[in-house]
Amino acid sequence: MEAADDTQRTTVYASNLNDRASVNSLKRQIYFTFAPFGPILDIVAYKTMKKRGQAFIVFQDNRAATRAIDELQGELLLDKPMRLALAKTTSNSFIRFHTSMQMQS
Repeated sequence: MEAADDTQRTTVYASNLNDRASVNSLKRQIYFTFAPFGPILDIVAYKTMKKRGQAFIVFQDNRAATRAIDELQGELLLDKPMRLALAKTTSNSFIRFHTSMQMQS
């Protein structure tokens, strides 16, 4: 992963998520909550105790990511208010997506 400026960052870091939900249930809820803002390339959530309650939502573009943060900050997901921010680095999913798009051109 590489550092990116704010206009290139497409990954939303979500914390304070329900750590009692299964990873599959959490990913499904995240998808249905965030999908209206734009195409989602990947959702990464963990089941380890250290990383439970956190997820990364990788959007196709920055506008979708920032709009999702603006509109969903503090909203409840599985009965807990989400804390959202742009992730500090570019996700590998986003890099792979753009590399494959460039190869197709």
